[in-house]
Amino acid sequence: INTRGLIDCHLYRKGMSLIFFVINLTNSASWRQPVDELVPSGPVEINMKIPEDMSAKSVKLLVSGREIIPSVHGNRIGFVIEDILAHEVAVIS
Repeated sequence: INTRGLIDCHLYRKGMSLIFFVINLTNSASWRQPVDELVPSGPVEINMKIPEDMSAKSVKLLVSGREIIPSVHGNRIGFVIEDILAHEVAVIS
């Protein structure tokens, strides 16, 4: 992952899809509560290895409602999430 800002991410598998959950932790008072302002982060470049029994051809962003055509090379997939305000969920299938 390559990005500007502070992010947290988690990857899950559900059937023949991968669910990539990205949380934007960038704020003016990092590590202090409460967060009083959301600071957009991005672009976020993702490049990962996918399981050998999967074929990934699309990425759907559930929060922004966008669909991305990823670059796929063998068992690796790459895509860019342009901006994240609070969080984003990417479904890779």
